[in-house]
Amino acid sequence: MKRTSATSREEDFEPVARLADVPAGQLVGVAKSDGERICLANVDGEIMAVSDICTHQDFSLCQGTLLPDATIECAWHGARFSLRSGKPLRFPAETSLPVFQVRVVNGAILVGGRKL
Repeated sequence: MKRTSATSREEDFEPVARLADVPAGQLVGVAKSDGERICLANVDGEIMAVSDICTHQDFSLCQGTLLPDATIECAWHGARFSLRSGKPLRFPAETSLPVFQVRVVNGAILVGGRKL
């Protein structure tokens, strides 16, 4: 699997949604052009992007709950992850969640490579 550094090139970013499509306090599922599922989160106006697949079991994190402390809780078994680092914060998850670089340009949400 290709990993990118925290300084992806401009061409590594692709539009996945409009800012208006991700209201404050909400989770929205999108897909990158390669089919990878991404969960976008709007935390007090800051857009964050993580893999939409819980690392505990294959379940959509966008079906879960966005918490005010920039964490996401999986609806299936209650695993929690930091949206900033991807680190698991509550059992049963033990593996970090992939976190993606995000840019907002002219109202478009662009997602780049994975953060290291």
